[in-house]
Amino acid sequence: MSTRSIIAIQNKTGFKGGYHHWDGYPTGLGEYLFDTFQEDGWGMVEKATSHSWSSFMSEECHCCGTMSDGRTEEFWVADENTDCGAEYVYAFLHESWVDNNGETQHNHFMNIYGRKLDGQQVVEFFGMTTPNAQWDLISSVDLNGKKPSFAKIEQEQYV
Repeated sequence: MSTRSIIAIQNKTGFKGGYHHWDGYPTGLGEYLFDTFQEDGWGMVEKATSHSWSSFMSEECHCCGTMSDGRTEEFWVADENTDCGAEYVYAFLHESWVDNNGETQHNHFMNIYGRKLDGQQVVEFFGMTTPNAQWDLISSVDLNGKKPSFAKIEQEQYV
């Protein structure tokens, strides 16, 4: 299903990354990103955020010409202000600190945002983003922890 999303790296002011066209809902792309991070870590994040994807899950990239029809499109950076009709953002965050023993510790999160207007989920269309809708945090997934229920996360978007 053409549920658009953005795969991004979170920063202090928002997020920046790449557009993703197909299956961008939490039980599709969200779960795939969690599983792939477990295998490839930040290498996967760098790859995912530096391309415009038709489907990251099947490695069909708009900017590399690996789509099934062979066409290419220019890569463009997607952020919190991009009007691309995305319904979800998967924003990766890395935190590190030095503990009491002097050892560096790391936390890795995938923050999942949904598009909402007046507290209600918004269904978007490419190039027709709802004015005044905001990105609302649905879930902060600890990538160092146990796999969450992505079905439950997806349902929370509609609450």
